[in-house]
Amino acid sequence: MTTQSPDSTSPGSDDEIGVWMLRFMADDAADGRARVETWRRRTDESATVVGVLADIAESDRSVEINTISGNTHVGHVAHVGDAAVVIETQNRQLVVVRTSAIAAVIPERGFRVPGEGVSTSTRSLRAIIDAVIEPGDVLNVIAGGSSIIGEFISCGQEVLLLRAAMNRTFYLALEAIGEISLATNSGWR
Repeated sequence: MTTQSPDSTSPGSDDEIGVWMLRFMADDAADGRARVETWRRRTDESATVVGVLADIAESDRSVEINTISGNTHVGHVAHVGDAAVVIETQNRQLVVVRTSAIAAVIPERGFRVPGEGVSTSTRSLRAIIDAVIEPGDVLNVIAGGSSIIGEFISCGQEVLLLRAAMNRTFYLALEAIGEISLATNSGWR
């Protein structure tokens, strides 16, 4: 006949069940972490620039946008369209940036978005310009690597008209425009 020492546990004892439960809980926690990581990887893989901007706009957090022309705009996303985004900067400017001119989107420190949001409109760049800019507004337009400052006259099907210094009229191809900055007091319409 064998005797059990006081330190050993009998099958089905509370100690054995406790050890089993701890292992089960540890395995479940590891599985949960793996599921979260898989979900993050999948959402990261399906993220789009418009989706990231839409998620940030919905959160009402600030964002830094770096453009391919080398400019940086920091502020809040006021409008997200498929063609362009409107940023209200910290110094009360509105900036219209064509989505294809965005090099990087950097949300507030410690904030991460899935990037699967949808745009708030399918407006064209021309329609966004018409909604945001009024005749007489002074604009800084980045087009084709050039920066042109002038008074907004109008926006046609394919060109934006500016009156610049010395009464020169610029017809800027909409397809060449990467970003438009304008000072504002009242926000956009």
